[in-house]
Amino acid sequence: MATPKDAASLKSTVPNPARYDQIVLVGTNDFHGYLRPVEAGLGGEKVILGGAEWFAGHVRILEKKYGDKLVLLDAGDLFQGTMESNLFLGKSVVDYYNLLPYRAAAIGNHEFDYGDKKRGGPDYLGALKARMLQAKFPFVQANIFSTATGKPWREKNLSPSTLFEAGGYK
Repeated sequence: MATPKDAASLKSTVPNPARYDQIVLVGTNDFHGYLRPVEAGLGGEKVILGGAEWFAGHVRILEKKYGDKLVLLDAGDLFQGTMESNLFLGKSVVDYYNLLPYRAAAIGNHEFDYGDKKRGGPDYLGALKARMLQAKFPFVQANIFSTATGKPWREKNLSPSTLFEAGGYK
């Protein structure tokens, strides 16, 4: 405990903003294959919302402003939901994500929807495994376990965590 006499000798604990740097975190989730914009009603008017081109434009603006301090992450459910994604078992979405500076993506429940990369094949996780191998960014998960072994599920380009550098920091 500091007494009034001791308090005078204490250094300020107020952070000096000049000593700190900035990392910019941008998170996406529940993309569900929406590569194309959608038409929606807003205030009685029809408007065009979202889409791959629109989002990529915003990411490019952030990249220009923040450079390697930008950290783009996805919280899962990348694939299932649109014809463009479903027809190609998520490949079109990973092709798009590979064009952006994603640092990692979590596995959501809909990443399991496609089953085998060849419909009716023996590997229930075949399509997801193919998407993980296709990705230029790592997939992360820490709560999926093998029903056969009870151990955490591991594959190439899949881990419980990932370490990367942003703005000179790890």
